[in-house]
Amino acid sequence: MVCLILLTGFRLPAQGGLDLETCYRLAEERLPVQKLYPLQEQKANLEMDKLALQRLPQVSWNAKVVGQSQGVEVPFTPPGADGPIRQPLINGQTTLEASYLLYDGGVNEAQGRLIRAEEAVDRQSVAVEANKLKPRINSLFFNILLLQAQDSILENNQGTLQARLEVLKAGEKQGTVLPGVVTQLEIEILKLQSRREETAGKRKAMAALLADMTGLSPEQTAVLKVPDMQPAPDAMQVNRPELKYFDLRRQQIAESNALIDAGKKPMLSLFAQAGVGYANPLNFFDQSLSPFAIGGVQFRWAFDWGKSKKDKELTAVKMQTVENQREQFLYELNLLDNRYAADKATIEKQIERDREIASLQTELLNISASQLNHGVITASEYLQQFNAGVDTQLNVRLHELALLQLQADYFTQKGF
Repeated sequence: MVCLILLTGFRLPAQGGLDLETCYRLAEERLPVQKLYPLQEQKANLEMDKLALQRLPQVSWNAKVVGQSQGVEVPFTPPGADGPIRQPLINGQTTLEASYLLYDGGVNEAQGRLIRAEEAVDRQSVAVEANKLKPRINSLFFNILLLQAQDSILENNQGTLQARLEVLKAGEKQGTVLPGVVTQLEIEILKLQSRREETAGKRKAMAALLADMTGLSPEQTAVLKVPDMQPAPDAMQVNRPELKYFDLRRQQIAESNALIDAGKKPMLSLFAQAGVGYANPLNFFDQSLSPFAIGGVQFRWAFDWGKSKKDKELTAVKMQTVENQREQFLYELNLLDNRYAADKATIEKQIERDREIASLQTELLNISASQLNHGVITASEYLQQFNAGVDTQLNVRLHELALLQLQADYFTQKGF
């Protein structure tokens, strides 16, 4: 019976319970930062609506009254006039003005592309932030798995010791077992129970934390499923959301460049103005309240004295900064490859040694059990071997789960 428990204690069988991928998904869905997605879309749509309004004819109603200390005066009577002309010292007008941009050099279109590029960057920044949750989930998930495995091992060994106790009690009644042996085993059983209770307390606390992060109940997070993970290769391609973020930042900067280029092009627009003025602003000889109107085509080509060139230089610096950040990010991730390979080899060697020790420990414990039954060794000597067997089981399970967590962390760091 002891041999069976020791050998089966090293396996990590597939079992029911909450899996790691579900924890990722539920925890990410509960992040407050997820609420930014609809706000970012709403912001971008509002800015696009504003751009669309800018393409409509611009209409304004203006009015002004001007008082002046002197006015133009013609001291003689021009032909066709009733008398000398004197400009009034107080004049005013009200106008309705309209303009329509025929050609803006592509500024409006470039602004629209820039708005969408900025929206994509903002959305991807949320994905980057959400991805930071995975290492925390990994740590919590595998700690709970370890406590779960510890409790299972302690429970099995407690049952083994309880069965051994029943045999010794029978021997005590027959006088073949020394006094005090039964008591020592009862004490050890209580110690195992105490360790199980301590493990259960830690497991409950961590399950409650995982429940808060995933929105599940503590009961649902108390039993977890051991991941069925394929061994990761020593080097993997990177698929982190940060890479897409860097690509989108470069696209955003490229759209900024396109907007700068569009701003250097000439603009062509129509304009019209109609109103009433006193005196007539278009007819010097008309001193009465008169309607008037003007209209035409306006051409505008601004000279920026090299400002656009400086703007392009600035965006080039921003582009290079993004490239450097991307290179640094990949450099740090690539350093993980050698470390992962070394850590993986170390843990696999530890597991191999643990299993060799466990096999020998099983043989030794079976011999000790027989010797205890025949009174050759004391209960203390038997319990020393028994506890060594328990520690061996825990070490194997610890290293097996450590290997799985190493693989999970490596996959997470690589973006898978």
